[in-house]
Amino acid sequence: MVIGAILVAILGAAFLEARQHAKRARAETQLHELMKAWTEYYVQYGKWPPGYEGTEKTMSYSTLSPLFASDTVNNTNAIPFINVTLQPPDQEYDDPWGHPYMIRFGAALTPTYENALRISVGFPNRDRYRQ
Repeated sequence: MVIGAILVAILGAAFLEARQHAKRARAETQLHELMKAWTEYYVQYGKWPPGYEGTEKTMSYSTLSPLFASDTVNNTNAIPFINVTLQPPDQEYDDPWGHPYMIRFGAALTPTYENALRISVGFPNRDRYRQ
């Protein structure tokens, strides 16, 4: 029985580590998609949507709406910059741990390919990912 308990503990730890690794990979992909979408928006229109510059916003349906082709006010060319399914009015775009993504729209910095994709993310177990 003791040997069985040890094996279960080892397998359990490996399973939890694999789950955390999968969550980190999913978060990296989602963040990359968000940064790419906002960079493409800025390149297309040459500015952030009205009221975004110099602010920090939670990634919710209303915040992400300029990236949807259906937003004809802020996305006049009807370009689908990102493909996420959120429910109006304000469902949040959550990371794999259940926390909403946040983004800061710089007033002085204009995104370029080089700085838009340079992201640093802290994960609950204090691992760091830099791109």
